[in-house]
Amino acid sequence: MVLGILWLRFFITTRDASQLFWGFFASPYVVSFFSLSCLTVYLGYNPKQKLAPHDRWAAEWYYWNAWLYHATMDGASGTFRRIPVVVQQYDILDRRFAQGHPIVWAVGFYELFVMAPLSLASCYAILQNRPQRYPLEIITSSFHFMGMVLFVLTEVILDEQVNVPARDPVGIPGNAWANVKFLDFDHLVYYWFGFWFCNLIWGVVPLLRIRRAWKETISALESQKKKE
Repeated sequence: MVLGILWLRFFITTRDASQLFWGFFASPYVVSFFSLSCLTVYLGYNPKQKLAPHDRWAAEWYYWNAWLYHATMDGASGTFRRIPVVVQQYDILDRRFAQGHPIVWAVGFYELFVMAPLSLASCYAILQNRPQRYPLEIITSSFHFMGMVLFVLTEVILDEQVNVPARDPVGIPGNAWANVKFLDFDHLVYYWFGFWFCNLIWGVVPLLRIRRAWKETISALESQKKKE
């Protein structure tokens, strides 16, 4: 979920591009997830099917969610800790990953075994313009939103952000305003961008997808009723 800037941070820290390449792109897990997603797109793509721009965007959204965010990162790396180069960054981002926190572990488990397959199914249904795409999107996006709520709100409300790095970057224990400090690079990357900005994307986009899918479902049902 914070792949781009975390890679930048990785380069600055290690200065070894080959370690990043072989640690991530050559991982059998990454190759497997990526290949499965590409196969789904290949089977679902229909050159005769003209998709609207927002439908193409939706298909891409589910495609990236499936193999990268759900399977590779949060699932295989965050919960099951199978890709060391990503695990290293997750441990810096949120201490709950290294601790095996039950909420984080459960969210990652569902991302890998439920959300990733649902995202692939949604991508395929959109590419094929299947009638079941909208109910499927509602289910998939509901899981997306639920995962964000469990991951973020449990840390903010129940654990009071004690597991999020840079909780007190100015060294004042219990200072609730310490995270207002913006000048520290690690703090900007791992707290404001990694924990807040990236996670809240899965609070906004799924709700927009649910809203559109619901409207399209109602419209289809009304059209069917008129025909009868």
